[in-house]
Amino acid sequence: MADVTPAESPASWGALGAVGPQGLPSGFQELEAQAVAVRSYVMSTYGSLQGWFGYADICDSTACQEYPGIANENATTDTATTDTVTMAVLLPGGAVATTQYSSSTGGYSAGGTFAAVPDSGDAVCVPGACNTHHTWQAQVPVAAIQSAYPQIGALISVGVSQRNGLGDLGGRVVQMTVQGSAGSVNVSGDTFASQFAPYGVQSDWFAVTSQPSGGVGGYWMVATDGGVFAFGDAGFHGSLGGVHLAQPIVGMAGTPDGGGYWMDASDGGVFAFGDAGFHGSTGGIRLNKPVVGMARTPDGGGYWLVASDGGVFAFGDAGFHGSLGAIRLAQPVVGMASTPDGGGYWLVAADGGVFSFGDAGFAGSLPGLAVHGPAVALVPTPTGGGYVVFTGNGLAVDFGDAPQFSDVADVVSGYSGHIVGGATTPG
Repeated sequence: MADVTPAESPASWGALGAVGPQGLPSGFQELEAQAVAVRSYVMSTYGSLQGWFGYADICDSTACQEYPGIANENATTDTATTDTVTMAVLLPGGAVATTQYSSSTGGYSAGGTFAAVPDSGDAVCVPGACNTHHTWQAQVPVAAIQSAYPQIGALISVGVSQRNGLGDLGGRVVQMTVQGSAGSVNVSGDTFASQFAPYGVQSDWFAVTSQPSGGVGGYWMVATDGGVFAFGDAGFHGSLGGVHLAQPIVGMAGTPDGGGYWMDASDGGVFAFGDAGFHGSTGGIRLNKPVVGMARTPDGGGYWLVASDGGVFAFGDAGFHGSLGAIRLAQPVVGMASTPDGGGYWLVAADGGVFSFGDAGFAGSLPGLAVHGPAVALVPTPTGGGYVVFTGNGLAVDFGDAPQFSDVADVVSGYSGHIVGGATTPG
C-alpha cells in the first residue's frame, strides 16, 4: 500500500484544502480513500494482501496497480495508509469489493461493481494545467488496423454502431464495425481501445472523426418529401415523410458529431432533428428565387442557405461574407460549401463558375475548360486550399490542392443517369 498509493495519487494532494478537526488538510482524505481503494482491490483479487508471489505483482494491464517500488514511498501517503490499515470496501454479504479506479473517468464512470455515475470534477483545471485524459485525440494508422484484422482486406471504414448512452457523444463505445474490401469484423470498444493503446487510444469513450482510408462510417439520404434513409453508423433522428410540405426538400447537412441533421426546403424552410439546433429560416420570407442548398458552420452552431440567384442567408453563428443576389448570372447557382474554419464560402453555378467569399480562396472554375455537362456540386478539400467540382455527367474536376482523380474528359462510362451531387472523403 505504501508504494502504490503515492503512485496513483500525488502525495502533494495531502496538503491541499482547509485544515479539519483532526489537524489535517481536507485533501488528505483523498489519500486515505486512495489507500483504501488500493487495499480493497488487492484483497478482492487475491484474497489477502500478499498477491501471487507473496509481495507484489507486476503486469502491463489494469489487472495490476502501478508499483514503482519502495523508492516512491512518501511520509504523507504512509500516514494515509497506516491510518486506514483496518479499512476495506465491503459488499453486502461481507465480500471485499473489486475497487477498480482510474485517474480520469472522461466525465462518467464506467460502472461495474458500482453503478456508473457522472463525474463533474473530471474536467476541472488547476492553474497551468488541465486533465489531459478528459479530452484526447489519437491517430491510428490504416496499416495498423489492417494488420490487426487481416481478414478484412483493405480498410474501408471504422464505424461505431452502439454506445452505452451515458455522457457525451452518447457514451462509451459498446460495439463497432471495421469494414474492409474482403469482409468486416465486429469488436467491442474496449477491445479496440486496448489493441490501439500504443497509438494513443486511451479508453472506450471516443468518436471516429476521420477516415484516412477514404471510407466513411455512414451517411444519410434525403428525398424531396423529407424521407430520410440512414446507412452504416449514421443514426436515424427523424424525418418529414409523413408531413405535408409547402415546398420540396432540396438538401440536408449533418451535425459535426453525427447526432442530428438539418433539412432545407426550396422556400428556405429549415427542419432540425437530433442534436441539430434550429437557428432560423426563410420560410416566412418571399424569395426572389428558390433555395437550392445549405451548408453548416464547423461547430454546428449555425448554417447558410443559398438561393439559385446567389442570394445567401446566414443564421446562428454563420457569418455573412457576401452574395451574388444583385449580380446577373449566366447560369443559376446550384450549391455552396463553407471553408474549414467557417470564415468564408464558395458558390458554384450550373456552368461551373465558382464565386469565393470571405477567406475562401479562388482556385479556378469550369468556364473556359473543355468540360461538357452542368455543374451540380462543389466540395472543398480538408485544408480549404482547393475543391472538386462535380458535373451532371460524372466528371470530378480538381482545383487547387484537390487530388486529380481523372482527366476532365473522362466520363462515368456506361451510366445513363444524371449525377446530382458529390462528396469527398476526409483522406
